[in-house]
Amino acid sequence: MRGIGLGWGLFVPYLIGVGIFAYFWFIAPPSYRASAVVRVESSFPKRPMEIGETMIHVELMDRFVDDQIQLIQDESVLREALPSSVVRETSWYLNHPDKKLMLLELQQDLDVNQIPGSNCVLITFPTKNRLDAPKIVNTVVEKYIRKVENMSRDQYSSELTDYRRREEKISLELEKIRRLKQDFLRTEMSTSGVTAGINVVGETWRTLAQEVTQLEAEKLQYKAAYENLVGISALEIATSPRMGSMIKQDPQVTKLRDIMFDLEIQIELEKATSLPAGSPTVEKLTARRDALEIMIAEMTARKRKEVRDYQLNSAHTLFLNAVQAELQLRKRMEEAECQQRDLDRQLEQFRNLEEEQLMFERQLDDVRKYINQLLLVIKDRGTVHVRQIGQAQVPLVTEIWFVWLITRRPRSARV
Repeated sequence: MRGIGLGWGLFVPYLIGVGIFAYFWFIAPPSYRASAVVRVESSFPKRPMEIGETMIHVELMDRFVDDQIQLIQDESVLREALPSSVVRETSWYLNHPDKKLMLLELQQDLDVNQIPGSNCVLITFPTKNRLDAPKIVNTVVEKYIRKVENMSRDQYSSELTDYRRREEKISLELEKIRRLKQDFLRTEMSTSGVTAGINVVGETWRTLAQEVTQLEAEKLQYKAAYENLVGISALEIATSPRMGSMIKQDPQVTKLRDIMFDLEIQIELEKATSLPAGSPTVEKLTARRDALEIMIAEMTARKRKEVRDYQLNSAHTLFLNAVQAELQLRKRMEEAECQQRDLDRQLEQFRNLEEEQLMFERQLDDVRKYINQLLLVIKDRGTVHVRQIGQAQVPLVTEIWFVWLITRRPRSARV
């Protein structure tokens, strides 16, 4: 009895399994499920001017995968897949009782899910004919990838248009800056050679500054000499040998000295011929000689005063001339300084124009490089950021057998 009971215990599950299989085989016809995998590579594609790869957060990537799942099931993609020649030749299409409900059925039966722990999407579809399922799945994937490609290409085409406009705008600004530079050099820059580093005004100002410094020192010397002469008398002036010779050779002084010399001779002659008691003539001559000596002394003092006055006037004249020359040099130096300030201002404006020109040239170069790379991306079909990993294959077993085989696998072999 235990053997019979044990046999029934093994036979009952077998009968239940056979019954379930018979139900699905005869009442619910079996279906074949084909699947394809699409890899979502990046939700933020690398820009043509970008260096390195863009790091994407896991949550953002999952969100983008969800967006792709919705796009695969989108009515526009499925509407493009249904009329294709591959789908229209399938038994699923030809034997469908109501063509109007095919789109709805395709949406309902098309199973699209993210593969856990990856950025891949699994796309499956069941059909009664095992040859139909892979055709429908591959067609849907093809239309989906083409739509992504077109959307991405449209995006880059729009960006290309924007950058074309930007290129034109920068080119106009650059041409404007170049014209401003030419006009500025022609009308504003009063000194040539400055933009090449030749500053004539600056060199003139430095030379004038050196001359002013030297002349100021000379002026102080002349002032000191004049003040010294003002404070002393004519007798205290130290007469140079040249001035002493000039005084002695003065016609009036020379004439008086000649007369003095003649009187000396006459006195000596009278002394030699007169009596020892003396001679009135000698006395007269001696008196005349003494008066003449006084006249010579007075004349010499007057001449010395004239020399002092001459030196005083000369020192004063030299001082005034130095003051006047310094004033003129300072005026010229101030004019040169004003010119230098104007030149510095003009040069700064010119440098600003040059910097703006350089900035626009760099921007234009970057924009043109970007445009060229955008053209390459659009031409090279490199805008698609999703790709199919292998084609959907013809299934070998039905969904029932597939599920049964999975459930019958040993525990150690299950994933």
